[in-house]
Amino acid sequence: MAKTTARTSRSKASPETSGKPAAMPGSRLVTRAVPAPAEAVMYIGPARLGRLHLQRNTVFSGGILPAQVQALAQASAEFASLIVPLSKTGEARQMLRNPKSELARAHAAVARMEV
Repeated sequence: MAKTTARTSRSKASPETSGKPAAMPGSRLVTRAVPAPAEAVMYIGPARLGRLHLQRNTVFSGGILPAQVQALAQASAEFASLIVPLSKTGEARQMLRNPKSELARAHAAVARMEV
């Protein structure tokens, strides 16, 4: 004897199968805007800065910098210019190849910096 299975179809998805919460009759679902996370940034400067050891190409997710790095970025505009959004790293690397660019001069200044 062959096994047969019955198929059923539903015209509407139930809350259990759709993954969406069921709305109570007469109520409204309220959606809240979730702020987008800040873009990750990358440090593209020299690896050693005196006592502070910061590896080149270090990525800081969400744009959140450690306290020492944040303090140095606030104190030095050259250092801050070497922390770029990930979406701009290609452009920044091209600028570093040009020794006359502002970014290349900032890189040289930071390389001479003692922290």
